Amino acid sequence: MATTSWQWVSVVVATLLIIVVADRVWQRTHTRWTNEPPMLPYIIPFVGHGLMFGKSAHATVKKGTTHFPDLQPFSLLIFGKRVYVFPSPKDANIVYRKSKALAFLPLIETLVSPAWGISKHGMERLKSEASGQSMLQDAHVFYRTSLKEGPQLDELTLKFIKYVREALDSWFSSEKHDAPLSLRGWSRMMIGSAATNSVMGPSILKRHPSALQWVTTVDASFFSYVNRIPRFMARKAYGDRDKIMDAFAEYLQDESNRDQGSPMIWDRDDQMVERGMNPLDRAKYTYSAYAALMTNSVPISASLLVHIFYDKKLLARIREEIAPVFAGGRDITSIDQVQALLNDCPILRAAFNEALRVYSPAASNRRVVEETEVSGYTLKAGKHALIPSYSHHRTESAFGQHTNAFWPDRFLAGGGGDPKQVRAFGGGTTLCSGRHFASNEVMSYVAAVIWRCDAQFLQGGKVIITERGLNISSGKSDEVKTD
Repeated sequence: MATTSWQWVSVVVATLLIIVVADRVWQRTHTRWTNEPPMLPYIIPFVGHGLMFGKSAHATVKKGTTHFPDLQPFSLLIFGKRVYVFPSPKDANIVYRKSKALAFLPLIETLVSPAWGISKHGMERLKSEASGQSMLQDAHVFYRTSLKEGPQLDELTLKFIKYVREALDSWFSSEKHDAPLSLRGWSRMMIGSAATNSVMGPSILKRHPSALQWVTTVDASFFSYVNRIPRFMARKAYGDRDKIMDAFAEYLQDESNRDQGSPMIWDRDDQMVERGMNPLDRAKYTYSAYAALMTNSVPISASLLVHIFYDKKLLARIREEIAPVFAGGRDITSIDQVQALLNDCPILRAAFNEALRVYSPAASNRRVVEETEVSGYTLKAGKHALIPSYSHHRTESAFGQHTNAFWPDRFLAGGGGDPKQVRAFGGGTTLCSGRHFASNEVMSYVAAVIWRCDAQFLQGGKVIITERGLNISSGKSDEVKTD
């Protein structure tokens, strides 16, 4: 009996070795006849780079750009799916121009359902063209119209700065305001609550105080959803997604929320109701828009505050620059003030652009819908093309020297950086519809925090947030901590 067991073990081990060896041979030779971008070497068949990519897409792309010379195109294998990666800005521009062969919409159609758990019936309703374009087809135009510069954006921005003021007031009146904390975590909570309240109204966070924690989990687990990782392997990821989707469904079924929510949220929901979608599917598609609005603003604000508070010289320069915006008060209360921050504060704007360049998680994605060529390589229909902002944002031709360092002055006169080359909001014909709101959010939020707050850094990475004693007439702090 023991001999038989060992024989089976030997057969299994031998089979696995054969599979691994065959896979290695396939990795080395198959591109010779397919002419696809070469595959970055990996160890585990089928899984490929999936685990590493899920943990850190940036690290995976960096590994590829280190392995292959001159930012050439390469391929990743992610749980059996081949993904073409184009780190070169020149190749990225070619991909953007080939909008027919390398399309955005077909990719969205394949990701929406697994990402948010929308049912088959819900997807059929979203894809229906019975009344013209499908909701997936017109999504970009709908949100671009809703979030373009104008009265609707101004109204949304005014709500946001109001909720930022209230969040800061609430924080400094709480008993825990002088406790050591994570600056990044604190910032995510502050801007996350203000953004959620401005877009959705306050009811979700009032009814579900843990909602932002669920949102953080869902954001970090996106890769698990789209690759259909089994639920038993990611219970918290799926559990928190269920909770936030239920909260959004509850929100949409309460018509009283319409008064304080953004018109674009409710206009879109009305369209889904007309199409016969159930409340949970409506909630899941609504969440996709909400999540898109949070993608850059929340993490970028946190990273930007860390750098500004840690660099006392940069902090002093920005405070001096924004002082006229706050003349006569401690808060931002008007659109004119927001516009002044955007147009008349080049150092703060440069710091914002630098945070986008260094920390943006953005990447442009396309679906190969017909065979085509880029830089002499053949792209096969059905595959996925990825343009990571990470590698582009570290090209010295666009951003000057020392691109791995955080140096806002690169975007000031003589710094060598071109702000138009920052692609945190995508590229081609599919620039992020929410980019204007994101800029308003980050610039006004960061200015409000550094004007009203100080951060005392402690050992171990924690900080204590204190309120500055402002002399309103001079705009100077009575006591500014420098330790």
